[in-house]
Amino acid sequence: MAIGKNQKAKWKVSKNVQKALRDAKKITAFSKKDWVTVRAPRYFKNTHIGKTPFNRGFHSEKHLKGRVFEVNLADLEGREDLSGKVFKFDISEIRNNIALTSFKGMRFTAQVLSAMIKKKIELVEGSVTVKTADGFSLRVFVLGIPRWRKSKGNAHAKSALIKKSRMRILEIIKDNVMNATIEQLILKLIPFPDVISSEILKTTKSILPLSMVHITKIKVVKSPPLSIEGLLTTHRGYDAKDLGKELAFKDVILDSV
Repeated sequence: MAIGKNQKAKWKVSKNVQKALRDAKKITAFSKKDWVTVRAPRYFKNTHIGKTPFNRGFHSEKHLKGRVFEVNLADLEGREDLSGKVFKFDISEIRNNIALTSFKGMRFTAQVLSAMIKKKIELVEGSVTVKTADGFSLRVFVLGIPRWRKSKGNAHAKSALIKKSRMRILEIIKDNVMNATIEQLILKLIPFPDVISSEILKTTKSILPLSMVHITKIKVVKSPPLSIEGLLTTHRGYDAKDLGKELAFKDVILDSV
C-alpha cells in the first residue's frame, strides 16, 4: 500500500515525546549564544557599531578577539556626504561585556571609485608603506586624475610628468603619516576630500595640475604591541580603573535537549 493512502491510520505519540519535541523547537543556535556591544574608538562622533554574538562557554572571549567589522563613515559621523568611505576595525579587548576595537584599515566604496574612473583620462596611482609616530606600519594607496583639457578632449599627461607628480605625492604622504599618530591620521582622513589630499592638490599644481586626488585605501601591515591602558584611553568612558573588569559569562543549564 502506498504511503498516505490510508487516511484513517493515526500515529500515537506519548506525552513525554511530545514535550521533548516542543522543547527541542525552542532550542536554537542563538539560544546558546551571548551578545556583546561593539564600540569604535573615540575618534568618531558615533562610537556604537552594534552587537555581535559569541558562543557561551569557558574562555569564549578568545574567539571574539580579531573579529573584523566594516562600518561606513556616514554611520560613524552622522553625515550622508561621507558615505564613500568604509573604515575597518578589529576587536582587541573585551571589558565589562563591551568589545573594544582598534583601527584596521580604510577603503573607498566601489561606487565612488567607479564614478571617478572614466574614459579618456590618465590615472596617477601609487602606494607607499610608512610607519606612524606611535608604531603602526601602514600601506597607503593614492589615486589622482589630471585636469581635463577641453582643447584635447581628454585628461592625458606625459609619463615624465606623471612620474614626477607621483614621487611628490608619495613624499607628502610620508611626511604626514610619519609625523602623526594613528589618531591624528584618522582625524585627517575623516573629511571628504581629506586634509592630505587637499595639500597634495595645492603642492602638485606646478608639476601636473590635478582635478582630484584621494587616498583610496589604507592597510594596517603591522600594529604595535597591544597596550591595555592605551586601548582604554582611545574609548570614551574608559580609564585604568576598568582594567580589572572581565567579561561576565552566564552558565545556563538546559532542562532538556
